[in-house]
Amino acid sequence: IIQNWLNNQGIYPERGCKEEYSFYAYKCYPIDEHRRQYFQKICSGKKPSIGYKLIPLLARKGMLDSVWTTNLDDLVVTACIGNGIQAIEITLDSVQRLNNRPQNRHELPVIKLHGDFKYGDLKNTEEELLNQDKTFRERLIEYVQDKHLIVLGYSGRDTSLMDTLKEAYSKQGGGILYWCGYGDNINSDIAELIQIATKNGRRAFYIPTDGFDSTLRKITQIVVEDDNNLKKELLELHQTSNINDTITPFDLKCERVNKLLKSNIFRISFPDEVFVFDVSISDKPWKFVDERTLERNDISAVPYNKQIWAFGRLDIIKDIFKDVMNSDIQRKPLANIKIYNTAVSRLLLTTICKILALQSNLKTDYKDKIWTENNSKSISGHIVYNAVLLSFDRISGEYYLSLNPD
Repeated sequence: IIQNWLNNQGIYPERGCKEEYSFYAYKCYPIDEHRRQYFQKICSGKKPSIGYKLIPLLARKGMLDSVWTTNLDDLVVTACIGNGIQAIEITLDSVQRLNNRPQNRHELPVIKLHGDFKYGDLKNTEEELLNQDKTFRERLIEYVQDKHLIVLGYSGRDTSLMDTLKEAYSKQGGGILYWCGYGDNINSDIAELIQIATKNGRRAFYIPTDGFDSTLRKITQIVVEDDNNLKKELLELHQTSNINDTITPFDLKCERVNKLLKSNIFRISFPDEVFVFDVSISDKPWKFVDERTLERNDISAVPYNKQIWAFGRLDIIKDIFKDVMNSDIQRKPLANIKIYNTAVSRLLLTTICKILALQSNLKTDYKDKIWTENNSKSISGHIVYNAVLLSFDRISGEYYLSLNPD
């Protein structure tokens, strides 16, 4: 109702456009101090979610060098307190801390690109956002030249910041950009940034995710796989978060349903062994293996560390790969399966997709989706099917298959 009224006035920005945030921030609070007080009120007292709590763990492991954020809250800093990492806040009024400041391994610079509600200026309005601090801009461009950047929980609506990133990735460098968006919907600004980076010889990727907490949890599970102390700490964080969740009052008001509840999870066990053999594949091993096996129901295979891992009959495997084999086929135990490893996860998911599709007469992309052609819709000239997205999770040492609507 409110949005319809705003639309009918003809003077307000369209829903979802990049000017919404800055327009309403200024419209509601045209005085700077009032704006600061408003954001202070909504940010104060908030507790970090598990995604934030994993940041100091990743920093201690040496996986995080700094955090650059457009958020105004203190969640990153709060998460670091008492967890072995000293967060060094760098805001609009302390930019000089970025210049030639030595950093030890127990410190994590937290650069607040839009300011901090506790002190100094904020950047909320269109004019303020267009004038990104010069030092922040220069250091960010310099930073991503040789360091990898993972973007999480950011829509790319800040024109000044996006222009800075476009300038940064138009220069030569070895730093890779991993833009982790929510779902498969990539907006034009992000697509343009990735295109600019690729055109200038940089590596940049858009990665669809389930959100900030889920992504950081999965990253951390991979990072601490071989560190028993950090694995124990990660498990304790999961348990603490689960306890907090169970005591939170729950009130579901179904006034409008526009999303599906993702809750289908099933315990699963994997084969005890996988066939492994050395190969000589000169170029594009994934493409090579997929062309030979992806759409076949009698074999599943992936390239992994100059080898091929496969499920299937020995005679079929030998027949398909006899021209590239460099060793005998060995049986490798599938103990302590690393389900978050790209190759291992792909091998298992591909196999499950083939089994489910074959048994139930379903269609599959042979990677992580299955669907039926009996129920479809036509949207903007495209045929759309109801699909199920498959993924794995590990909880308390047990493996689970998650089936989510897609």
